[in-house]
Amino acid sequence: MRKKPHSTALVLLMVCIFAFWWGISILAEHTFSSSVSASASTAAPTENTEPLTVYESSSGQIYTYHGTYAAGDCDSLGSGARYEGGKNGQVIILLTTISSPTNCADASKAAGNETQDFSVSVSVQPGYSIAFQGLMLNGTLMPTQLVKEN
Repeated sequence: MRKKPHSTALVLLMVCIFAFWWGISILAEHTFSSSVSASASTAAPTENTEPLTVYESSSGQIYTYHGTYAAGDCDSLGSGARYEGGKNGQVIILLTTISSPTNCADASKAAGNETQDFSVSVSVQPGYSIAFQGLMLNGTLMPTQLVKEN
């Protein structure tokens, strides 16, 4: 039996399409991960080596972490938390500085850093425990000091 010539061409076409798709996906992943790591490493403040104080309080199964951060004049602060683990979970506070040109429009604003408050609450299931693992600012782990309030 003879092979039909179009079946060989079809197989080669499928192999080329797969190779093209695979190459594009690898390139896109590499470009995205390198741009994320570059922006995270350049966004971290270098002059602030003092640890940020984070206060922890708990009420039942709700843990609240709060503190202040000295953001730039034109920045606002976004916050969140990342919880990993099951019964013995770990929490990392996530802070992000967001540049806001509208805050810069006020010419009477004094130069320097503006202190902004942050507060994040995490609720865990009964019987679960939580451990504070740190604070990340713009993707960079910052030195922190945890103070428990109760």
